[in-house]
Amino acid sequence: GAEIDLVLEFGGSKGTWAVEIKRSLNAKPTRGFYNALEDTKPKRAFVVHGGTDRFPLANNIEAIGLRALMDLIRES
Repeated sequence: GAEIDLVLEFGGSKGTWAVEIKRSLNAKPTRGFYNALEDTKPKRAFVVHGGTDRFPLANNIEAIGLRALMDLIRES
C-alpha cells in the first residue's frame, strides 16, 4: 500500500519532491502516501488536485494545483 505517484529528484538544495496526484478537488492523500513519505523522506511533498487553491495539509505537505506545481518546477 505505500506509494507515491511521482518522485522528482532535483539534487542540490532543492532535494527530492514527492507528488501525489488526485483527479478531484479533494486534496486528501491516502495513508499509503504518508507511509511512503516516511520511507523516502523527501524535502517537499505535494498533493496535486483539480483546483487552483494552494494550502498546507500537514508538516511539509502542500495541496497545490497542477499549474502552480509546474511553475515551481520551472523555477528549479
